[in-house]
Amino acid sequence: MVRKRSWAMPPGLFRAVRRHRGDLRHSWHPDGRWVQIDDPATGPVLIHIVSAGSGPDLILLHGYVQSCWCWRHNITALAEHFTVHGVCALGFGWSEKPPEAGYRLADRADRTTRLMDVLQIETAHMCGNSLGGALALHLAATRPDRVGKVVLVNPASPGRYPMAGLATLMRPQWRHAFSSIPGVGAGLWLGLQAAAYRGVNVDEAYMRNFLAPLADDGAIEAALTVARFYNRDLNALRRR
Repeated sequence: MVRKRSWAMPPGLFRAVRRHRGDLRHSWHPDGRWVQIDDPATGPVLIHIVSAGSGPDLILLHGYVQSCWCWRHNITALAEHFTVHGVCALGFGWSEKPPEAGYRLADRADRTTRLMDVLQIETAHMCGNSLGGALALHLAATRPDRVGKVVLVNPASPGRYPMAGLATLMRPQWRHAFSSIPGVGAGLWLGLQAAAYRGVNVDEAYMRNFLAPLADDGAIEAALTVARFYNRDLNALRRR
């Protein structure tokens, strides 16, 4: 098996992530668990999910560099009406992060249906936020037999995406220059508070749960791979 290239984390960002590092062997939720699926590129992998409630199946798909933790305020309420499954996508959150895995939109859609097979879910409603919204749309377009209704929360769309630029900067020819820039960690915190999550209380607890999964081996590589193919994948989805 050919392993993909490994990416180095900028020192400033590494220090910020390491400061919030947690123990990902334990779920953030008391009902969290790991489910093994077979991935075509890697073989067996472990996907972290939080399941609750009863009724029709509803799968919650998180956004970029997020996890099912982002649904922490929704799972209990939705569980009154659905069997809710908050999923950490492979490469993110509390799931495994194999560097040789495929992280294109089609790869993530395939793993979602494989997870449904293991959970014995024939069809499910999909609720996706940001890039999770793009994943929900991709599933609805390519596997309508597995998808009920689709709910989109601020879904991703083609266009300028800052993380795509970061993925370019992390290529070998740019990595050294970028890694010498001071204040990368502080910039991430300010970016989260001022742009991506405006109006959200981005405190220490938030940063810990947001950043801890990024300290896991393979996390940065997965995030940068998704970013590199962001526009390509979303433009392909738009043409469907």
